Amino acid sequence: MGSIEQGGRRERKKALTRERLIKVARELFAEQGFPETTVQQITEAADVSERTFFRYFESKDDLLLLDLVAFFDRVEFELRVRPIEEEPLVALYQSMLTSVRSGLDESFEIPMVRPHGLGLELTNQLARTYISWELRIAEILAQRLGGSSDCRLRADVTAKLGISVLRAAFRELFQNTPEHLRPEPAAFPQQLECAFVSALDECDLLRRLLATRD
Repeated sequence: MGSIEQGGRRERKKALTRERLIKVARELFAEQGFPETTVQQITEAADVSERTFFRYFESKDDLLLLDLVAFFDRVEFELRVRPIEEEPLVALYQSMLTSVRSGLDESFEIPMVRPHGLGLELTNQLARTYISWELRIAEILAQRLGGSSDCRLRADVTAKLGISVLRAAFRELFQNTPEHLRPEPAAFPQQLECAFVSALDECDLLRRLLATRD
């Protein structure tokens, strides 16, 4: 029994150390930017050694992607439980909005690190992460629509549109925030809504244009 309790305490200590590293990294990324933050600064602020850091993470890049992946996972979960009668784009928007609001309630952290200055390798990794997520979202939407070839085309287009709108909303939020300040997460729901409204306005213009050709 003693060895089991000791093992449990050890695992809890590891979990606390990992969470402390993540929390400190978020704060430093927000205060001074991702490119300017070093592993040494993170470990000093967390009061652990660099050797300890590398037991949990291969590099500081891993810390940047954690919040983004957690956000993606939350959106996928919300999308799976949306009412099946909802239109695909509406369901995706509501899933994103619910996930953002969950982040504001501190269920998890909304990814709020500026995308510029990340370096080629991390930028490519970020792009691959988005592409992988887009494929998963498209698959969930296709299942909701019934899975036929026509449904898959609609699901693919909807996933690409919705995720592009999300990225545009993030980009707009960063552009409207001075470089030395961290974007305010509470402003993001409205930014997301505005981005989706803009996208739908453009789709409506295209629909009317195509209708005149009939």
